[in-house]
Amino acid sequence: FNSLLYSKILKNSNSNSNSKLNYYNSFSTFNFLIKNNNNNNNNVLKQSFYQKNTSNFIKNSFYFILQKQTFLSTIPPQTNINDQSQTESQSQSQILLENQHNNIEQFNLENKMPFSAVLLGVLGLLPFTFGALVASNVLEIFEPTKEVLNFQYIYGCLINSFLSGAQYAAATINASKIQSNQAYKLHLIYFASVLPPIVTYLCAYQLPSIHHSIIMIIILLNFILIVDNYAMKIGLFPKWYFNLRLQLTLFAQICLAFSFYKLY
Repeated sequence: FNSLLYSKILKNSNSNSNSKLNYYNSFSTFNFLIKNNNNNNNNVLKQSFYQKNTSNFIKNSFYFILQKQTFLSTIPPQTNINDQSQTESQSQSQILLENQHNNIEQFNLENKMPFSAVLLGVLGLLPFTFGALVASNVLEIFEPTKEVLNFQYIYGCLINSFLSGAQYAAATINASKIQSNQAYKLHLIYFASVLPPIVTYLCAYQLPSIHHSIIMIIILLNFILIVDNYAMKIGLFPKWYFNLRLQLTLFAQICLAFSFYKLY
């Protein structure tokens, strides 16, 4: 169809310049616009041309141009794809850096032991250490008797109650971290945290000798350590707390076992 229009322009080469200009403008605009419009508008232009009605053809062509301009004016301006992709990549890089920074801080909070917690934990071992030194007769000013075991037993009961209270408090404060379908884990921590004080109270005057009481304290320390490990795995305790508890419990049990051996 374009070739036919161009041939009509050549055939009318003897006409005046205005007529040729009208044909040429019609041909140029029609050649560009006919590719991007619907079939109805294309048929209007084709019919006008085949009828060899130049004025009607030009009229329809310009009407067609106005339609095209109206349509183009409704299209929002497009942003540069390269600029947009660069902006998205920069925002993604910034988000990754922030996430990495947050992960590092979270790792430090979970693994770095606070100095105050370490200091208080070490000071809490002094009574166990003192009892072991007295039992080994290193401190000659104190006589190594079974009263040393009584002292370690009473202090062991206090430590067990304190550690169990920490478990109960952690379960209460961090209860929102446990999903509703895993609520039974939280209930296990609650029941396990009150068990050592109850056992200690019931067995305080029921065991036949102080040696059995020391063995019970050692067993309860291990039980509390197992519960701490479970609480750490479900997110109630940070990792540094269990690592600190593991070292302190091991040292306390060594002191109790040494005193038990020397004063048996």
